[in-house]
Amino acid sequence: MAIWGRLSATLCHSERHPPQRRSKRAAGMSRGACRLRVLISGSIIEAASALGRTGQEGRAWKFEGRRLMRLRYLFCVVGILTIGARVGAGASLADDDLVGAWLFDDSGDAAVDSSGTGNDGEVIGNVTWVDDGQFGGALLFEGDESWVSVEDDASLHFTEGTDFTVAAWLRTEMAAGDPPMIVAKNYQPAGVNPWWALYYANQGKALDGSASFFLRDAGGASHHIAGGPLVNDGAWHHLAGTRLGDTIRFYVDGVEEATKDDAGFDVGTAPVPLHMMSHLSRWLIGSLDEVIVLRRGLDGDEVAGLMDAGVEDFLAVDSKGKLATQWATLKGRQ
Repeated sequence: MAIWGRLSATLCHSERHPPQRRSKRAAGMSRGACRLRVLISGSIIEAASALGRTGQEGRAWKFEGRRLMRLRYLFCVVGILTIGARVGAGASLADDDLVGAWLFDDSGDAAVDSSGTGNDGEVIGNVTWVDDGQFGGALLFEGDESWVSVEDDASLHFTEGTDFTVAAWLRTEMAAGDPPMIVAKNYQPAGVNPWWALYYANQGKALDGSASFFLRDAGGASHHIAGGPLVNDGAWHHLAGTRLGDTIRFYVDGVEEATKDDAGFDVGTAPVPLHMMSHLSRWLIGSLDEVIVLRRGLDGDEVAGLMDAGVEDFLAVDSKGKLATQWATLKGRQ
């Protein structure tokens, strides 16, 4: 979390992840397992709990001006940051890494790209702006011929050996039909190889409420990985696909569920749009929030950090200053 002229304490409680998922994430606590945050102007006079302690309920924090906050959560303190400083999973992001960030906190027929790259999208069809996203607003896709289209740009091309990450929050109850894409490059209006996608399909490419990460090379060979729980329970789920070197990984709610090697080929390099919630004449009914594309392969801890903090708090201010501008843009849209 970047802090400008104030101090911040980030508090995490153990209820962030469903019980059945905690064992795979070391109970989630050491990885920043919630969104509960406290931002208080002024300086800390006294903290009644020590850094790093977990499982403490109702700890009291006393701030300048005699502010007293009692938090009825099980929590851990994962960071106290001062002016101009940042501690967190995204701190090492280079200034050219962010190539697309669609937060869906807007209105109208444009899905604004907050990355600074200019990859704004067109909102098409029966799509509604809603205020119950995982972080702020979201887009609700309600029927046929409803999607977001982003014009082709070289920033979305990942040539051989280029690391990248695509991630998004999805909420849906869709359980039948032909499987659409969640976020994809190179499969609209017709299939063009090579391409990459977050895909609403299982390992067998059938729609059953599963999600997957799908790359296809120039020769048409599929590199498709799926796993984890079904995501069509009407709750928000974080999905991420990464490539580091020639290895791709797929994450559901911050947990690595599948991996595959020998996937370092060109993807997304044909001059066709990036699209969201569609695939030819297939349409994904549900809500979408915080789609992000990075020219960097995040590791598991960083994927979990992105999920827990959200795009805005995950992005760091690096020494080159480009992300400082991006952060200011993001904060200005709150």
